[in-house]
Amino acid sequence: MEIKVFRKKLEESKKIESQDINHVLSWLDEARKKISFSSQMIPLNEMINWKVSSQLISHISGGFFSINAVRTEAGSLREVSSWDQPIFNQKEGGILAILCRIKNSEVQFLIQAKAEPGNINILQLSPTVQATYSNLNRLHNGKPTKYVEYILSKKNEVIYSAKHNEEGGRFWRKSNENRLVLSLEDDLTIDKNFYIWLNLSQLKKLALMDNILSPFVKTIISPL
Repeated sequence: MEIKVFRKKLEESKKIESQDINHVLSWLDEARKKISFSSQMIPLNEMINWKVSSQLISHISGGFFSINAVRTEAGSLREVSSWDQPIFNQKEGGILAILCRIKNSEVQFLIQAKAEPGNINILQLSPTVQATYSNLNRLHNGKPTKYVEYILSKKNEVIYSAKHNEEGGRFWRKSNENRLVLSLEDDLTIDKNFYIWLNLSQLKKLALMDNILSPFVKTIISPL
């Protein structure tokens, strides 16, 4: 399907798609009840699998990210002319991708209720795939990233792919690949406990609520 055909379908679907989000919020509340997840601040020297030195903080695998120090000379461009600060160094970046489909003449997006240590209310509605290449390569010895095979499959159609610089005040020259991928496969089954199909109108309404929709989702759907 050509991109212009997809966009036509998207415009057509806006005329008929539901804007109700009450069931989405109820689904998210139920998802929060099903998880066991907690985070708390601990001393740096108590971290497992991380090395702390006078030079940097890094993972024992050499992957993920390190925390380095950076010195900046800004002249008159910023509030102060120079400063030092810690900064995340993760040059490998990652993939932020949403899988979409056309069903009953409506374009729908597969959204994940994802837990992160710093999230307010633990679960936020996030892209289908939100992973660094260290995650994808399983340097953490953990589970494979769900649905990444659909994002990378040549059977499906990439609506767009673009690299975006992650927040430069905190990350050192890190770029993530944003993707929107149209599924052309019929055998896709999802984990309905933590994944849900939403339309664009619903995502836009959720974007106006506090701490519900991940900023990564907002970035990916912004060109639509």
